[in-house]
Formats: sequence, structure tokens, C-alpha cells
Amino acid sequence: MIAAISTLLAETESYKIVYAFGTILGFIIMLAIPILFILSLVKVILTKRKRWIVILVITTLCACGFVGMVGFTAFNSFQKSRGATAEDMIGENKKTRVVSTDDKLRQMEIPEVWSEIDDLSEIASLEYGHLTGEQYLIVISEEKVDFDEALTLKGYGQACLENTKEVASKYKEGKWVSSEVAGNDMLEIEVDAVVDNIKIKYLHGYYETENHYHQVMQWSLSSKWERSRPVFEAVLDSVKPVE
Repeated sequence: MIAAISTLLAETESYKIVYAFGTILGFIIMLAIPILFILSLVKVILTKRKRWIVILVITTLCACGFVGMVGFTAFNSFQKSRGATAEDMIGENKKTRVVSTDDKLRQMEIPEVWSEIDDLSEIASLEYGHLTGEQYLIVISEEKVDFDEALTLKGYGQACLENTKEVASKYKEGKWVSSEVAGNDMLEIEVDAVVDNIKIKYLHGYYETENHYHQVMQWSLSSKWERSRPVFEAVLDSVKPVE
């Protein structure tokens, strides 16, 4: 055992020496290339000798290679960083918790990383989101007694969408999709809009209970929609009465 530890320590020390030597050598070469480039450039201008021209060409190629290597490393690191961020976001959104609306009419599961946000809507009974992920949610419940008895669920949804139309410079609706949540019919629709020169995508869910119409409105930036949409769908699927 002692012999094995001694061998390991010796190998470790050897590695440290080689690493230190390599670092010093790399630093010297990094300094030598620009110095030789400048020197050879001056000599070529003054003497026009072939050997200095050859040195100038070699140092130029080395400098280009070095710059290219640094650029490639930086770009690769940036791409990995972006990928890691996206994966982290997806992983975070898989952890959920249950929250209830202020009026205690509905509850749903939202990503654990979402937090309460107070200024998304003045009339919402629930406001949550994730600022870093650009994911937002509001829930609005309205008493059916305040609406005409002839109003349909789709009519209610279309009336709610007028609010988005009013503030959008560009607006496009997707298809209405029927689904069911907690035994109630739900209508879902995707909306593309440009608000204050920002491209936003919405997923709206509208459903009615015995005494209320409910609007579940979620949105994100267009660039973050692909990973936000499955999260929004999961939130809609989890809506139910407060237990």
C-alpha cells in the first residue's frame, strides 16, 4: 500500500512539473509569435531578405491559427453554455408545486421555479412566472351572472382576446382546440402578437364551471416558445377545484 501511494505521489508530482513546464512554454510561444511577427515585418520592409519573408509568413500563419483556435474555443464554450441553460430550464420545470387562486376557486400545478409576480394583471386571482425563462401565467375568474345567458364559452374566449388585439401592433390567432380539464370542457388557442415591438406567443385556456368563466392565460417570448409550450400545457392539464 505504501509503495502504491509513493508511486501515485511521484506520478502526481511529475504531472505537476510537466503541466507547469507546458504552461511556461505556451506562454513563451504566445509572446514570441507577435514579437517575431513585428521583427520580421520590420526586417522585410528594410532588407527584403528571403529569410525574413519566410519568418514573416510562418509567424503570420501561426498568429492566424492561434486567433482561430481562441475564437473556436470561445464559440464552443458559448454554445455549450446556451445548451446547458436550456437543459437546466427544462429540468427545473419538471419540479412542480400546487398553488391556489386568491378566490379559492381553482388550483393547479406550476413549476417550482416560478414565483409570484404582483404586476401582471390588476384583476387576476393568480399571477406567477419565471423572469429568467420569460414564462408568465395569470388566471382570471368571472361570475357568469354578469354575462348574457346566451353567451357561449367560445364567445367568452373571443371577448377576452379583444384585450390582446387592442395592445398588439400585429396579431394572429391559431385554431381553437377542444379539451377537457377536471370534468369541464376547455377551449385552447395559441396567439402570436407583437406588443411594444416584442414578439410574444400566448396559450389561452378558457373553461366554464357552474357559476364562473375561467381564463388561464400563459405567454412567453417567441424565442423561448418551444420549451415553454409543454410547460404551459402541463399547467392547463392540472387545473382543478381547490381541494
